[in-house]
Amino acid sequence: MLPGPSPHYFQESCSAPHLGRSRFQPEPIRHRHQMKREHVLQLIQECFDTLASSDLIKEKVHVDGQTQLLGPNSLLDSIAFVTFMVELEDRITQTLEPDAPMFSLSIGDIHDFNPDKAALTTGTLADFTVRATSAHA
Repeated sequence: MLPGPSPHYFQESCSAPHLGRSRFQPEPIRHRHQMKREHVLQLIQECFDTLASSDLIKEKVHVDGQTQLLGPNSLLDSIAFVTFMVELEDRITQTLEPDAPMFSLSIGDIHDFNPDKAALTTGTLADFTVRATSAHA
């Protein structure tokens, strides 16, 4: 029988803090508490770039405020979507000051900030993130 990957292989290879990061990248911009929409969209773009380099999506995507995360025109399958959410949450947390309140993205919250919509766009998620980080500013 061939030896398989270590029991920690999946956890190590999918741990969001190191996905797509180079040790040569500069420290991220830190925000006191509230983030700007443009910076959230930049973080979303970085997450999509990571998904493409990890082959979780087939092609590189240029993100704008109308890019669909969920819905009929989404490029993300369920695994890519969950990976995206974890990656984005980690990137946002790393961007906030250490004394900022804990930030989390919950898939269950999507209906609360995106009611009665057939799709979730990057713009809607960015607007939610700005509101969520300003609630504690």
